[in-house]
Amino acid sequence: MIGLILLAATLGPKPKILFVGNSHTAVNNVPEMVRNLLASDPAKRQARVQFSAVSLIEDSASVVDQAIRSENWDVVVLQGAKVSSSHKYRYRQDQAIALVKLAISRKAKVYLCAEWPRRGWDETEYQLGVYREIQTAAKGSIIIPICKIWDLSRAKLGGSDLWAGDGNHANFKGSFLSACVIYRYLTEDSASIPTYVPNGVTAQEAGVFHRSAIQIAGFVKPKR
Repeated sequence: MIGLILLAATLGPKPKILFVGNSHTAVNNVPEMVRNLLASDPAKRQARVQFSAVSLIEDSASVVDQAIRSENWDVVVLQGAKVSSSHKYRYRQDQAIALVKLAISRKAKVYLCAEWPRRGWDETEYQLGVYREIQTAAKGSIIIPICKIWDLSRAKLGGSDLWAGDGNHANFKGSFLSACVIYRYLTEDSASIPTYVPNGVTAQEAGVFHRSAIQIAGFVKPKR
């Protein structure tokens, strides 16, 4: 369990949400999926979503800085920390830390998305370690452990393949899983059931994604 989240719907009716991330967020438009989930739950939140397609590395610093300063965001969701594909190196996360601190200083609620593991790689804990390093240095941010919920959802679905052909990016179902997880963390809600389930995803799969997110986050014990 990453940490208990209080059962309180703290997201307003018209939240302004900034997503920053690389192709893992861009493929299949995860931010738009999150917006659709928010609009289709009982609260029917009408979120304004903006996406900045860059990673949390030095070369993108000015772009992300400008995006964060461009609006008084209610929520900033950050993905794309610098990771070692071989796991042999630990890169400094100074830029990501600085961006988290900036967003928090501007009164945004900040979430760090720990990406799913690559097909055939046991790297969930490695991914989480990178984001925990950022979280430790930039207190007040919240980790969204997509990687742990990805593993749990696949197990519940009998090893369902959630990857694209490259074994790195998500396929459409995998992207929707990520959106469901982000939705649950943003709303801090274990009870609401969004009606949005896109074509290509079954109701059963959507239910597994939501219940797995609730289980890992510690909202409530999942029903069997």
